Amino acid sequence: MIPHADDWGVITGNTRELKLKVIPGSDRTCQELTDALGHIEEVGLIWRYEPDTYGPLVQFKRWDSHQPIREDRRKPPDLPLHYEHPRYAEFPELAWHSQEKPGNAGQSPAILDNTILYNTIQEKSSAKSRKRDPHLDHPAIKGYKGIARLHVPIALREDWIKCADEVGVDYLLQSLKVWIGNGWSRQNINGIMDWSRKGRPGRAKDKRSRATDHLPYDQIAAERQAEREAAELDA
Repeated sequence: MIPHADDWGVITGNTRELKLKVIPGSDRTCQELTDALGHIEEVGLIWRYEPDTYGPLVQFKRWDSHQPIREDRRKPPDLPLHYEHPRYAEFPELAWHSQEKPGNAGQSPAILDNTILYNTIQEKSSAKSRKRDPHLDHPAIKGYKGIARLHVPIALREDWIKCADEVGVDYLLQSLKVWIGNGWSRQNINGIMDWSRKGRPGRAKDKRSRATDHLPYDQIAAERQAEREAAELDA
């Protein structure tokens, strides 16, 4: 079921729909699937619940631990989350309530405690602050972003800063400009660092260069921007 769940680990709990979606060629009956879901719930891997107007649903309990999705790429939920999910309170428009006791399978508390909502918002804010990488404020990292229009990969940020300390930020960024001017891949961070450490920008044109002369960087940047805009228009 995992590949068929949405970005929040939610999938239909209707066994007929589940069979057609996940294992359409299986000979198993709907009752067998119902029993299987019961066993999966017993061992604590899923929640089963049935909010009003949505029908039965299934949500994986430890989805965020094993299926990490970047927040800027995760789509807002279309289906209600289980009330025990830590981010349930963030989507009041999808909140589902029942008069039954929350201990029953598929039921939620009748009233959502404001403390839960407050704690969830606070945790969300704290998580965002923890995600901020301090390396992003370094001049060498900012300079690369401004010149290459890309981020230095997380795994290489410390190496990029170390290289800037060795050869100087201005020299490293000048190396980057010459590298791009030669038409080489701006994503080859290791190549740029090795090239700058060898003092290439101050020497004669490298033999591997595909450019007859180094074009002014501003002209190169303008051409690249025009290419991107043309591609967007074509798309």
